This record gives sequence, C-alpha cells and structure tokens, in this order.
Amino acid sequence: TADVNVYNFMMTDQYYLELPQDTELYVYPKHVPTERLNMLMKRIYGMISSRERLYEDPLQFAGIREYAPGDDRKKINWKASAKGQRLCVNMYDSSLASNVTIFLDVSDKGIWKQEKLAEEGIRLATALSLRILKAGGQVALYTNAYGETDGETVNISSEKNLDKYHEINRKMAEIKLEKGYEELTETFRKAADRLSVTEGIFLLISKNKKEKYGELLKAYG
Repeated sequence: TADVNVYNFMMTDQYYLELPQDTELYVYPKHVPTERLNMLMKRIYGMISSRERLYEDPLQFAGIREYAPGDDRKKINWKASAKGQRLCVNMYDSSLASNVTIFLDVSDKGIWKQEKLAEEGIRLATALSLRILKAGGQVALYTNAYGETDGETVNISSEKNLDKYHEINRKMAEIKLEKGYEELTETFRKAADRLSVTEGIFLLISKNKKEKYGELLKAYG
C-alpha cells in the first residue's frame, strides 16, 4: 500500500489516505562502463571470428565476396559473377560460433564474507550479457545464486533477442545473496542438461581464484 499523510494550511488538521498498490519496483544492477570490458570482448569477438571460418551455416547468408583459390565451387554465386564479370562466392555466418554461455559464481567460502565482490560479479555478468546481445550474439546465463521467490537458482536461457534486456536485468535484480548458493558443480550439471549444443564460448565469472572451476567446467562441457 501507499500511505499519504497531509496537514491543512494552518497545521491544525491531519488527513490520511491509504492507496492499495500492485506495482513492483526493480532496482537493476548498477551499470558497468563498457570500456572496462573492451579487452575481454575483443577476446570473445576474436574467438567468434576464428570459429566462423570453421563452422559455416549455409542457412545464415552473410554477403558476397570475390572468389579465391581453394573456395568451394558450390559457394559460387553465378548470378553475381555474371553481373560483376568475375567469379563471386557466397559468405555464411555460423549459428554456433556466436553462442556464449556465462557462468556466475557467487559462492563465498572464506572466513570473511565479500558481498561487494559478489555484487560486482552480478553487474559484470549482466553487462556482458547485454553487450553480447547488442553485438548480435546469443547468450545464456547460469548462476548458483538463489532468487527471491521460487527457491530456484537464477538462470537465463539461451537468447539472441535484444528485447530480453529488461528480463535479464529483472532476473539478476532478484538475486538474494543472503539465501546462500548451490554448489557450482550442480550449476554446471544443470547447464549441461539444458544446453542444446556443446560448441560455443564458455565464460566463468568468479571471485574464488583458488578453486579449480575451470577443470570442472571442461568436464561438463
């Protein structure tokens, strides 16, 4: 409910009004300046670019270029070749190359709790997801953090739709660090069961440097 208390001009009478409300208010994760992520994004884009040359999808047309020795003749675009008076071939994007799966670890196993670092991880995961979507990539986000209501960990399925911007922010805003966390190995297992493809880029965000999460992730990937 929303309560309104007011007084008259002479401050002699008080008026009170109670208004029922069904509005929800979300406080989105704090914006992370994208400049901080430039080096990481260049690494991701570089891996995507290299994989595109390996895994072309014939259903994802990306343009036309001049024929080069070694090109598959099946890719020759005869209409464009006749028009330009030189051999041209079709180029294709890869539907698998742009898959990025982000894992967010909020576990706090030390004696001193570091909630600020966990919150920074939430902000980074959110910013990365949105930036990858804006770049035309496909992103999935798995966390071992619990949400506010259903007792489940907060996860976002693989998406390639920039309209998911607000949904991603809302789900990440629902994380309640005080509810604890599930073991990251369980998060990896759930993701392995849900992911439809094993190809793609896997990114882990964690403040626990000493844990051998990279080896565990490879085992499930």
